[in-house]
Amino acid sequence: MKVLLLGDNHERCKNYEDLLNKLNVDYELKLEGDFSECTHLLIPGGIDVDPAYYGEEKDPTVNMIDRPFDELQMKAVDWFVKNKRPILGICRGHQLLNVYFGGSLIQDIKTGMKHTLPEYKNIYHGITNNEGFMKELYGENCKVNSTHHQAIKKLGEGLKPISFAEDGIIEACVHETLPVIMVQFHPERMALGLVEEETADGTPIFDYFFNMK
Repeated sequence: MKVLLLGDNHERCKNYEDLLNKLNVDYELKLEGDFSECTHLLIPGGIDVDPAYYGEEKDPTVNMIDRPFDELQMKAVDWFVKNKRPILGICRGHQLLNVYFGGSLIQDIKTGMKHTLPEYKNIYHGITNNEGFMKELYGENCKVNSTHHQAIKKLGEGLKPISFAEDGIIEACVHETLPVIMVQFHPERMALGLVEEETADGTPIFDYFFNMK
């Protein structure tokens, strides 16, 4: 197994690299090139996806976008989808995958203070009605961290929501036919002893992902 960590620099991907190193997982950090040796794709959190991808004008709250970065990530996602290799999207990755499959985003959620704090520090909330791998790993309900101001609006084609926040925000999805899983929260910040505020341990999500084929 070799994981492609789909980022552009080590600073922004530090939490993910730290986790992969602690788990002794072989990985490569890059946005373009030959992906043929990579068996799994991990799309990390980050800045907002350009709303033009889902046919909307940019809301004033969307102040951090990078169209060339979006395009490189979309191309990599397309390669992994077409080759039916496992994908895990986290936060921005969750949103990017939804847009890739034809969905749209709430550009600034009205219940934002339930999902983020100033300076994008972690906040914590419950998620309910877990199904699929989320129910398998955590039962019907659990508590997760959160730091985002956008969320899924129109669901992408083939995606199935399997977890919800208490205000209805979609917190996790799976693809119905492809090896694709995605979460809105940050399991890399809840893994390997980093659990805070009685949140669920994030490590099982990565173990589940690494065992996907």
